[in-house]
Amino acid sequence: MALGAIAAIKEAGKEIDVPIVGIDATADGQDAIKSGEMAMTVYQSAKGQAESSVQAAINMLEGKDLAADTECEVSSESSYVLYFPFEPITADNLDSIK
Repeated sequence: MALGAIAAIKEAGKEIDVPIVGIDATADGQDAIKSGEMAMTVYQSAKGQAESSVQAAINMLEGKDLAADTECEVSSESSYVLYFPFEPITADNLDSIK
C-alpha cells in the first residue's frame, strides 16, 4: 500500500512531503527507501514467525505458556494471541535485513 501511495502521489504530480511507511520490507520497498521515496518499512522474519508458531502449538499441547521458547509476547487481552517481534528498517539500517 505504501508503494501504491507513492505511485498515486507521483501520478497526481505532487511532491512527497510526508513520511511514507510500509510493511514487510519487500525488495521494492527497500528500493523506495534507498531512493528516498519511502521513510521506513518493518521487517518481520517469515522463518522466525513459522518457527515460533510451531513452538506455540507445541506449548499449547504440552500445557506450557504460549510464548515459552519463542521471541514472542502474549497479548494482554488474550492468552491465545502472540505478538511477533519486528525490526523497523530505515535508510540507516537497510543492510541489516536478514
